[in-house]
This record gives sequence, C-alpha cells and structure tokens, in this order.
Amino acid sequence: MFFSDIVLENDLAYLAENCVGIENEQREKIGDHVLRDTTFGGAWYIFSQKVEANSPGDFEAAWRSTWSEAFCVPVVGCAIPVSMRNQCVAG
Repeated sequence: MFFSDIVLENDLAYLAENCVGIENEQREKIGDHVLRDTTFGGAWYIFSQKVEANSPGDFEAAWRSTWSEAFCVPVVGCAIPVSMRNQCVAG
C-alpha cells in the first residue's frame, strides 16, 4: 500500500476540522495524537488521548481505503474524505 504525504496531511486536517470527539487543544497538534495503522485494503487512523502513549480513551477515528487514495492530488487534496468512525461521529 502506498500512502503519500499529501493523503496523510489531508486526512489529518480533515480529522482536526470534523471529528467531534477531539478537543480543541488536541486539534492543534493532531499529528501528535493520530497513528496511521496500515492494513490490507487501507489504513485506520487511531486517535490517542495521550501523545505517544496508549490510554483507555483511544479510538479508531477514521478509515481510508486504498482505492480512495487515487482521488487525492497535490494542491487540490482528496475528493473523497476519510470515513469517520466512533467518537468522530458520535462525540
């Protein structure tokens, strides 16, 4: 699987702006709180309450399928956003 920097940057920005389960101070440093876990067919974005540490409040924030990455281009961004999950949609 190939996940380019433009996809990662776009997805982190989208999560910071749209995930209702993330607090404002966490949004400012979203890259420190999100781990991308690649697997067959795509990648999970795992949100960690504590920077670089596991905690009981961690959750799967979003999913990006490999095929949807084809719709991401430099400067423009991604035509298909990541699929929000768990606390990102429920708050």
